[in-house]
Amino acid sequence: MNKRMIDVIKNGKKFETEYFTLYLKNSCNFLKMGFKINFHFSTSVTRNRIKRIFRSLIRETFENGDIIVRIKSGCKGLTGEEIRKEWTAIKKKVF
Repeated sequence: MNKRMIDVIKNGKKFETEYFTLYLKNSCNFLKMGFKINFHFSTSVTRNRIKRIFRSLIRETFENGDIIVRIKSGCKGLTGEEIRKEWTAIKKKVF
């Protein structure tokens, strides 16, 4: 993990759901995102699918800032629509 990710996790705002944790810090004029997902989570296809879904949700929601998403193992079997519902719930807490 690099210094910027550690800074966002330690000093940023934390929003948690059953399936993922969102760390947010508005420290720059452009959008930077990172993902923490365990190597043993599932196959690389599943990990990349989930990261693609989260990337699109972040781009739709935020224009700038540092964002880290820590994906929990319960997210493995979710569909895209279920992830979007969780994202909508956490978006209400952020804004």
